[in-house]
Amino acid sequence: MAFVGPLGVLLRKTYFLTLTTTSVVVHSGSGAGGQPTKLVQVIPRETVGELISDVKLGASWSSFRLRFPGSGRRVRLNVSHHSRTELDRFLSTVARKG
Repeated sequence: MAFVGPLGVLLRKTYFLTLTTTSVVVHSGSGAGGQPTKLVQVIPRETVGELISDVKLGASWSSFRLRFPGSGRRVRLNVSHHSRTELDRFLSTVARKG
């Protein structure tokens, strides 16, 4: 897998999540740019907890799956340990009630 390094970074799709008072906004961008370039989905905040599954919290990397409403498509999101605090806060904020 190591030989794919630079090429993998260029081909990888990166997702950015923004939590607002009313929704979760999902943008995408290339792995190389590090900036969001395209709006993918706007999900009402009260429903996003139902769309998150397979949460795996690790020391180096964490991951979870997010199902996009309407399409049924599930995307695996990998989160670096550098963003673990934000991930924990995000998951506790959108956790399913009840």
